[in-house]
Amino acid sequence: MAVTETIVTVAVVGGLVEVVKRAAKVPSHLVPLISVVTGVLLGGLYSLLPGDALLLDGIFSGLVAGLAASGTYDVVTKTGREV
Repeated sequence: MAVTETIVTVAVVGGLVEVVKRAAKVPSHLVPLISVVTGVLLGGLYSLLPGDALLLDGIFSGLVAGLAASGTYDVVTKTGREV
């Protein structure tokens, strides 16, 4: 997964987690875990597309995307409270 795809995956993971969080009323302490799991799943699925990288590469990129989405969520929520 290239850098561009990883950046897009971060945005998609963030959006999906936000939808799940609002629809299922998920506690905020579980949001990072959901972000990482969603990122790993999306990365793994993406790597299964023809002509793409190995499954392990996709999973690792998804892990990075999930962690980035989780960190972005934390920064936005903490910054919003301080303002």
